[in-house]
Amino acid sequence: MVRSEKLQGKEPSFPSDRRPLRVTGGRRDGRIRDALPAIVLLAAGLSALVIANLWPLGDSRQYIVVTAPGSPLAHSFSVVAMAGGGVIEAGRFSNIVIAASTRPDFPQTLRKAGAWFVLSPGRLRGCFEGGTQGGGA
Repeated sequence: MVRSEKLQGKEPSFPSDRRPLRVTGGRRDGRIRDALPAIVLLAAGLSALVIANLWPLGDSRQYIVVTAPGSPLAHSFSVVAMAGGGVIEAGRFSNIVIAASTRPDFPQTLRKAGAWFVLSPGRLRGCFEGGTQGGGA
């Protein structure tokens, strides 16, 4: 009977004792609330891994120095000079340089002089080196 009503263009009617089935689940905010501890632990774990990999080691004498985005290269050089170090190489961007110093407090002094980040170049050096011009052989 429902099929014939559908074919004739009418909506099927339901008897008064039967209503269409409604699927009601829990509230959506409950799902997020249930997953929140896992999300917080994931964020904390990833943050700890990033910090552990990028934090300068005590025995390293070379550092990647990142100053404010858009800073001219002269500013990056002056930050390193104010901290008592020397520039080894300019990075791909003008606000990134690779610097060295024998001072044990060099990373802290760089931050006080205006560096935004001071990173250990071990794993990242290739990412921050300047690009080469021309073809290579």
